[in-house]
Amino acid sequence: MSPERPAVSRACSTGAAGPDSADPGVNDSPRALGTYGIGRLLRPSAADSSWTDGRDAARRTLEFLAQGGQPGTVPTPGFLTDEPVHLDARLHHARHYGTTVTYQQTSALAFGSAAFVTDALLANAVGNSNARSRAARLASPQWRDHELTRVVLTPTRTRCYSFGRWLSFDHAAVMECHLDPYGVVLLFADTEALRLTGPAAWLHAVLFAYFRFGASALTTATFLLPIGVAQPPDQSAATTPSTSR
Repeated sequence: MSPERPAVSRACSTGAAGPDSADPGVNDSPRALGTYGIGRLLRPSAADSSWTDGRDAARRTLEFLAQGGQPGTVPTPGFLTDEPVHLDARLHHARHYGTTVTYQQTSALAFGSAAFVTDALLANAVGNSNARSRAARLASPQWRDHELTRVVLTPTRTRCYSFGRWLSFDHAAVMECHLDPYGVVLLFADTEALRLTGPAAWLHAVLFAYFRFGASALTTATFLLPIGVAQPPDQSAATTPSTSR
């Protein structure tokens, strides 16, 4: 799961300019969250209480574990592992990386007056420039692979069922963790950043911190500070994401 460097390749042809392989599902203007941006954000409806319930569950779990409680296990139908499972939830999954995009570059032949030829060549150059710019934008690092999927957390790993296969993320390899009103972002040294969004995302962050750093970190880890702020989810200014612990 090594990140790809963004690249743009060009295919020359005669005809209309345009991207040869554009991904309509990528979000090319992610919101700022450190270097990575929040990406495609699915905001809950006003009548959806699951987000409030999820945040309350995260706060209660944090307090319980910080006071010496032990995390409970949950059943995992169809999932086989030798470790105890402490979270089995449906969350929106996304990865942050660049990719390769191919676009078409056209050449123009024009006959006529000098003004007509100049206009035709200028229009062709503008079309090629637009295609090149759009391909570069699509190739740049951004949130991709958006999917509502099953997420399982054990003491050492977070596993996500993504597009027909299980992806495994080692908790010991996490370099930074960021929290915002709708999800959690995990940053790694040698693989693409992972974003999990949904009502259970804050609970995931609490359990990750507990198993990675111990119970004492639950009240000192800066990325968990938003969990102690009892604000509605739309008041994002009160839950500014923190940096690493």
